[in-house]
Amino acid sequence: MFVPDPSPEKIFDAASAYAQGRTITILIAEEDAPDLSQLWQMLCDAGISFFGGIFPGIIVKGQCYQRGVVLSCWELSEPVCVVEQLSSGLPFIPVWDQPTGPTALILADGLSSNITFFLSRLYNRLGTSVRYIGAGAGLLSMERKPCLFCNQGVYADAALVAFSSRQLRLGVRHGWQRVSGPYVATRTSQNVIYELNWEKAFDVYARAIRQDSGVEIQQDDFFKDSKSYPFGIYREGSESIVRDPIIAREDGSIVCVGEVPENTVMELLRGDPDQLAEAAREAMRDCLNQRREPLLQVWVVACISRSLYLEGQGDRELRVLKEELALHGLEAPLMGVLSLGEISSPSEGWLEFYNKTIVVAFAYE
Repeated sequence: MFVPDPSPEKIFDAASAYAQGRTITILIAEEDAPDLSQLWQMLCDAGISFFGGIFPGIIVKGQCYQRGVVLSCWELSEPVCVVEQLSSGLPFIPVWDQPTGPTALILADGLSSNITFFLSRLYNRLGTSVRYIGAGAGLLSMERKPCLFCNQGVYADAALVAFSSRQLRLGVRHGWQRVSGPYVATRTSQNVIYELNWEKAFDVYARAIRQDSGVEIQQDDFFKDSKSYPFGIYREGSESIVRDPIIAREDGSIVCVGEVPENTVMELLRGDPDQLAEAAREAMRDCLNQRREPLLQVWVVACISRSLYLEGQGDRELRVLKEELALHGLEAPLMGVLSLGEISSPSEGWLEFYNKTIVVAFAYE
């Protein structure tokens, strides 16, 4: 259900009509987003079971929106679990005797600095017994504000974990190509790279971009050019894990979305619209190759920085996804979010926190 007016009253009215005793997911685009405390109180007072977050954008029936709300139902098998203080480095991971559903839904504050560590601990607990899909919530301005909510409260620097009875088939791709490297991240701290190959990270990064394109990237207008040149954490035999550089600091360090472990082998990546669109097509095909019937929904988690990089072609990837569905005679609504980081585990692989990536999920009963 799409609610174009994101006022607390309109969201509450829609949630009241839609919930019908079920737990609902409420995904809110950041433009004119409501006060979460007010919305939370209204929903709790009405006895509605819910969880959700604020994101840079939402996807409704294959279209991107920067304003509005999408409601959905995932048939949860137990109450949502809240993991607080992610950036502390030691987030509490609950003990589940066994997963209570085949799918784990994860919403995390995308500006937290220990998401990868949290996900690794979660994976060590649950392993391949479930499929994972999730997204980084937060504001495109990179301002830290409460961006997650559920019946237990409103949160920043946290994650929400929920188990659903829905079955998933997943496709995870990014399409960015290697420009230069390898580089060794010789000094890092959480999501900050201080040194690459024992030099200041910004100096190495700026030199590599200058050699590739002639562009002189500036620290005070860093994101304008850095969105075209992400880092890749090298993975043998598969696509690298993209890390989005978002801030260049005066000390020569670079802040990324997501952690970069010290001594990680990294590459400089570059893309073009055709490659990114083809990556979206391949993610959809990965799902189609595993599909069964009946297909209920197609969920898409796409990094907001992909949309920013594509500029006026931001809906191109969604058009490609709809084309692939039509080619196979399938009709299902494309729903989801534009995120600050993507969470998934391709096939039987490790649970990862991605940047500049697109995740496609087919949902079944």
